[in-house]
Amino acid sequence: MWVIYNIKIKRFFKQILRILAIAIPIIALYFLYQPHFHIGSYEVFNPVFPRYLWWQCLVVFLIFINILGIFTFIILSLYFTSQRTRNEKTLPRLSKMFVNLTVEYLYADKYKIEKERDAFFAKIKRFTRYKLHIEALFTSIAKIQETVAVNHSDDFKELLSKTELHTKIDRFLYSYNLSDRILAMRIISYLRIRNADYEKKIYEYSDSKNYALRSEAYGALIRLMEGDNQLAEFIGSKFDLSLFDINTVVNAVIKNHKMNINYIDFLSSKLNRKIIVGLMLARYRYRKGSRSLILILNYIGNEDPILNQLAWSSFLKLVPKDEGVDIIMDRFEQETDDIKIMILKNSHDTQNEMYHKFLQDVISRSSLLIKIEAIKILFKEKFDFISPFVNSEDSDVMMALHEVSDLNINQ
Repeated sequence: MWVIYNIKIKRFFKQILRILAIAIPIIALYFLYQPHFHIGSYEVFNPVFPRYLWWQCLVVFLIFINILGIFTFIILSLYFTSQRTRNEKTLPRLSKMFVNLTVEYLYADKYKIEKERDAFFAKIKRFTRYKLHIEALFTSIAKIQETVAVNHSDDFKELLSKTELHTKIDRFLYSYNLSDRILAMRIISYLRIRNADYEKKIYEYSDSKNYALRSEAYGALIRLMEGDNQLAEFIGSKFDLSLFDINTVVNAVIKNHKMNINYIDFLSSKLNRKIIVGLMLARYRYRKGSRSLILILNYIGNEDPILNQLAWSSFLKLVPKDEGVDIIMDRFEQETDDIKIMILKNSHDTQNEMYHKFLQDVISRSSLLIKIEAIKILFKEKFDFISPFVNSEDSDVMMALHEVSDLNINQ
């Protein structure tokens, strides 16, 4: 908690500096137009006062302040630019060095000996006296833990504890710097560091308007979750999750191999955002003969266009094409043109003649774009089924035929 108080003290001093930056010029201007003033028992005479009018003093003063401000801005800009450039060049080299050191620490046999481990910890402690070096070490730890399949969180936690760097995580998590916050969340989540204050802060960041911070917070929370209930509670508590946010959450679940999450419970929910997550997860966790297919079918034709689109997308991805033909033919006419096009684009390579005859009917009565997609399927799979349309009086049919023919000729 001392880090939080330290940050509050820094904020207080920054406010004081802002007030002084405004007050000092005003006070200086006031004394500039006084003939004399007292400092303790001393009387100080203003040499400028009798020579210039008040507005002349004001103009000179403003010019001086502006020139001083310009020079200060240029000097600070050059300093921070050079500092940033130097850090950008140094950080990759440091990260590479720490990656090599930590990989050796994890896999070399000599570090199974306690004396060698202590020597390694002492070496790392010497190399991490500055923030840039600590950042490089944290980056290398997160990179290794993300890359390798084995969980080395206990080894890394021991490393941070022995080098007393675990206390530095607070500084990064509560930092003003966005990249520091993101790095802290990655370290906390990859090492499974259980801390109520940390989790509370990460939840706070998950509500941020900054996409990078918010999405990284989602990923960190997913990595810290241990089962179905926590993800369900998280999704249920987020009333303002956009489809983009939901997609980020699902990607985090898949990327972090959280495959123990029961997506069927999500599909059975009354909350749309939970159902959306369930439909997305079903694509990756579908098991033939399970309840998932029935639950997915329940959302085909749903009034909510997002649920309907996701249900069809999951259905087309999961169900073998020849097995799904009957449902496609039964539900096709009730769908919008966008859904029909999606269905046709994902219905190639079927061996069902009834479906090919169904496509002939689709060509006869549908809009131009749908005709094109249906003809594409028949062109590759049942070319003779196109012959009834060769002399069609329907201009859209002829246009679709020419379009598909040109596409196949140019391939």
